[in-house]
Amino acid sequence: MNSFSLVMDNAESRRLLNVKLTSDLVQGTTLIELLYPTLHKFSCLLNLKFFPYDTQECILTFGSWTYDNTGIDYKPFGSETTGIGLHHCLENEGWLVLGSYVERRVMKYACCVNNYTLLEYHLQIQRKPLFILVNLIMPTSIITLIAIVGFFSTSDFSSFTTNDSQTTSGNSSGVVTARILTLKSV
Repeated sequence: MNSFSLVMDNAESRRLLNVKLTSDLVQGTTLIELLYPTLHKFSCLLNLKFFPYDTQECILTFGSWTYDNTGIDYKPFGSETTGIGLHHCLENEGWLVLGSYVERRVMKYACCVNNYTLLEYHLQIQRKPLFILVNLIMPTSIITLIAIVGFFSTSDFSSFTTNDSQTTSGNSSGVVTARILTLKSV
């Protein structure tokens, strides 16, 4: 096995901080490792039947749109069932990763002569209910309680400043509640 590093022009070297190529001349294969930090954002359909005690399964599909499996043939690193390695990942505040596994799929499309290889990573996650309680339910409950107390507090109708302070307090608590809900929904 030969191991060497790929040197690219300045623009590419800034984008790909480090690339490791390992080639096996006997089998005619090359292992390409992109060794740079990434942040992957993805979305999946959620089943909220048991919210906030729900578990979800998200499927992440990796493949090439340009090259068929004669150009790029994807294979999972390690054994066929090894999932996502999480030892270098940061723990999420709202979700707990229960497990993961990978499936290699060879797809035949009607448009193309050759097959395409896809890697589907299945990620099982569970919501942390305490996160919802502390960050959503408690703040909105406190602000709502302040609004109710401000609404039902007694005031002297001859004094304009007391009525004005009640209105300001009610409006402020409504705006704060809407802002908290907006921030948490993002």
